[in-house]
Amino acid sequence: MIWPEYFRAWYKLGFCFFKLDRVEEAVVAYDCVRRILEPRLKAKTIQPMEIEHLFLACRQCGEILSTFDRDIKRAIQYDLCAEEAWEKIEETSFWDLMTEDEEERRVLQKEMKERLSIRKIYEHLYGLYGLIGDKGKTAQYEKKYNGAY
Repeated sequence: MIWPEYFRAWYKLGFCFFKLDRVEEAVVAYDCVRRILEPRLKAKTIQPMEIEHLFLACRQCGEILSTFDRDIKRAIQYDLCAEEAWEKIEETSFWDLMTEDEEERRVLQKEMKERLSIRKIYEHLYGLYGLIGDKGKTAQYEKKYNGAY
C-alpha cells in the first residue's frame, strides 16, 4: 500500500506501469502525482523537486493519452499542466529557503528549466492543436517552440 500523498512513489509506479505496457494504470498513477502536487503549484509552495515530478508526470500522461488512447483533449490538458509547472519554476517560494544569493537562484532556475525541456511540450501541443484544427493555438505553440530553450 502506498502512502496516498507520496508523489514520488506514484511517479515511480507510473513509470513501472508504462514500461510494462499497462498504460491505463500508468495514467492513473501519474494523475495521482498531479492531484497531489497541483495545489502546491497553485499556492507557489511547491519544491523544485516536486515541480520536476509534476512536469514529467504530466508530460508522460500527455504522451500516453495522445499515443495510446487518442484522447487528444485530455492529452492537451496534461501538456498544459506541464507547461504551467515549467512556467512556475521561478515563482515558488522555496527558492528563498535554498539560497539568498540572487545570482545563484537564477542559475539554479535556469538549469532546471533547461533540464526539463519545455520544447518537447511545445512541440507536442503544436501537433495536438493541429490535429484538432485549432489554427490559432497551433500558431501560438509553433512560435513558442521556435523561441524556446
